[in-house]
Amino acid sequence: MASTPQKISSQKLHPTDDTDPWRRGATRLIEQGRLMWMLGEGLSAALAKHAQGWVPPNEESLTAEFFGWMQQAWTSGPGRSQVESSTARSRTGSPIKRSPAIPPTLALLKDSLSQVNCPVLWVGSREIGGEWASMALAAGVDGFRRVLGLSPGSVREQGVAEELSADLARRGLAGAGGLLVITEGSRTLDQALRQVWGDRVQISHCRCRLRNEVLGHFPETSREKWGNELDAAWSLPPDEAAAVLQHLERRWTTESPGAAERLGRSREASLVVARLEVPPPLKERLESAGSLRMAFKQSLRWGPRGPAIEALSVGVPAWLQRSRRLVGWHKLDLLTHKLISLKPKNNTAPKV
Repeated sequence: MASTPQKISSQKLHPTDDTDPWRRGATRLIEQGRLMWMLGEGLSAALAKHAQGWVPPNEESLTAEFFGWMQQAWTSGPGRSQVESSTARSRTGSPIKRSPAIPPTLALLKDSLSQVNCPVLWVGSREIGGEWASMALAAGVDGFRRVLGLSPGSVREQGVAEELSADLARRGLAGAGGLLVITEGSRTLDQALRQVWGDRVQISHCRCRLRNEVLGHFPETSREKWGNELDAAWSLPPDEAAAVLQHLERRWTTESPGAAERLGRSREASLVVARLEVPPPLKERLESAGSLRMAFKQSLRWGPRGPAIEALSVGVPAWLQRSRRLVGWHKLDLLTHKLISLKPKNNTAPKV
């Protein structure tokens, strides 16, 4: 005989009493998962900074870095930067203001660079919320990126360009060998770099920026044609490419003097990486300022809203913890030897 279904009491379905233990248990599990996430991320961040040269190789420094990361991360949680601190909300929904926590790594932007072998440097500026900020981004032979300098203002300003370059030289950058610097074509910055490092520095101009600025002098109907001409020239060996680019420059002298002047200013600088015989895929990374553009973008993503330098100061360390090695970094050691071989025996760079 089939059993008669029992009537379920409506009291059993009331959520207040029966679901509270489940809610408390779920909350504990979430907090435990959050703690495990932070333990793993904190340890990974501390070891990454040690590998990049930011943290001295001793137990005390690593422990301090680890617990400092944990303390900052606890106010943010998974999926947010431990230094993203802007505004948290209390249980009542009212905002709780917190001042941005600037990691200890920011202070290392002023430390000595004599022990850091960074053969590649990107230098450039961005306008952020109506303010200009400049950054010096380096890649070490270990493939890790390092932000070596932040400064208010644009490198198109003589004072900013000179101070940023001189600061890096004072701290020992490129003291033992040559240096490849990728810029976006600022004459003021190029001059400042030459004043500081003389013939020890190889200055390369971003091809993407050069291409866009040259084509900006032409009407839209002819931009595709001349863009293809530039791309075809850069695909040739350096000497042949230089000849084709020079021919384009002469041809544009009457048709578009602005395009001719812009190409002439960066013609040789756009071929520096090719003349250094850097193999792909590293070659493509060094012919462009894309790494610098990504550094600005990602640092602002992890930084708080506010003044440009404050946002970058907070966001840079957070981005560096998440960044990977430069594509093709295994060839950076070969590039270093190539730069050293090009360094003149009697260097006449002014003393800083």
